[in-house]
Amino acid sequence: MADKILIVGLGSIGRRHLNLAREIFPDAQIAVLTSKVASDHSFGDILILHEISDALEFKPQISVICTPAHTHLEYATLFLSNSIVLVEKPLTSSLEDSNSFLHLPERYFERCLIGYNLRYMESLIYFRQLIHTNKIIGQIYSVNGEVGQHLSSWRPGVDAKKSISAQAKMGGGVLLELSHEIDYLMWIFGDPVWVNASLRSQSNLVNDVEDTANLWIAFDDLITKNRIVASINMDFLRRDATRVCTVIGELGSLRWNALKGTVEFYGVGEREWKILFTKNDDFTESYKREWLVLLEMSRFSIPPPVAVHEAYAVMRIIEGFRKSNDLGARVSKKQLEELRYGY
Repeated sequence: MADKILIVGLGSIGRRHLNLAREIFPDAQIAVLTSKVASDHSFGDILILHEISDALEFKPQISVICTPAHTHLEYATLFLSNSIVLVEKPLTSSLEDSNSFLHLPERYFERCLIGYNLRYMESLIYFRQLIHTNKIIGQIYSVNGEVGQHLSSWRPGVDAKKSISAQAKMGGGVLLELSHEIDYLMWIFGDPVWVNASLRSQSNLVNDVEDTANLWIAFDDLITKNRIVASINMDFLRRDATRVCTVIGELGSLRWNALKGTVEFYGVGEREWKILFTKNDDFTESYKREWLVLLEMSRFSIPPPVAVHEAYAVMRIIEGFRKSNDLGARVSKKQLEELRYGY
């Protein structure tokens, strides 16, 4: 078991991880490294630290980095030498920092898990399995992903425009904040063949980042080798919180709804969607499974199921989307492979 756990950052995601650490490791000593003044009495016997030196002296066995993305590299470098580390997504706020991440000692990569927790959702795992078996929908014609929620509802009581999500220097914007969609599509379909993007800022909710992204990402089917084009629509604007992916094939359509934890099928001759899988607590449970992975990494030295190089690939695709938007053209696989910061 992990005897000492450190949570770095005390925003909304930091508090979520703190609560999970308390639940899963009731006998562990838990510390929080934060710049905030912690007057909340609900912290109980949690050790509140304000100095990095004190956090290093604490010697955690598991460290969870929940700070803004532009600080991820700094904290990972500090704690990976002696700790299993979960870095909340995205890997960093820029491809430049992500390149630096890859230059950390090789042994660090086996100790670093990236927080793309949707991969632990049983509904998404089932959805992926159905696609990979290629038995239910036949040849895939197209894929459509939608994700969005009005930014004002993300963090109640916080001015949206002052939030991390609204500021480029903090790693904001829909591409980074909603990068789960890019990660899970690559997890399902593999490396992209080309990407295309239209990025816009349409509201007064953000400062210097995009609040809307219309993305296209092409893959070669892992089984049939047919070209699959996926569209992804992201925004901070819609009032009806949504996270859905639909795959259209020759024998029907397959739909995953993350908020409901369902997988549905609409087949030939059907008049309505048929539920194939449902688990309503899927999203919350995904964080618990992520913590159990951390425990297994700590106890048995298993490799991280969501590794640094995969999160780096997401960052490179994001940079490809930015380049596509600037050029008004597709970015090819060769261009993606050659892409570096400051193209």
